[in-house]
Amino acid sequence: MSFGPLRVFSDSIASGASTSNGVNLVKAWSKVGIQVGTMSTAVSLSIQNSADGGTTFYQVYAPTVNTATVGVFPLAITQTVGANGGYVVFDGIALSYPRVVGTGVVSGGVLIKYVCLD
Repeated sequence: MSFGPLRVFSDSIASGASTSNGVNLVKAWSKVGIQVGTMSTAVSLSIQNSADGGTTFYQVYAPTVNTATVGVFPLAITQTVGANGGYVVFDGIALSYPRVVGTGVVSGGVLIKYVCLD
């Protein structure tokens, strides 16, 4: 099984900040991967999304599966990825204008890439 062409969007968290600017992903993608560069500060990261072009952001939640009750949990990336860098794939989660928020400020900044494909 092959996938269609991929597109890469770049975002970053500046040194001394805890939140990225966000990026317009242009359309809905069937798969979105987030590549987080190595950080000198180990922070956990959460994902927020804006449906109005980057004015108002809200926490992204994902549904739990195979449970008797319907529930959601915050979409987050552990501090292990935050410290060492890594790549996380989100399947079936529609993001239009995401940004990354850390639990603390980042020293030296970090580059974040969204790898999107259909």
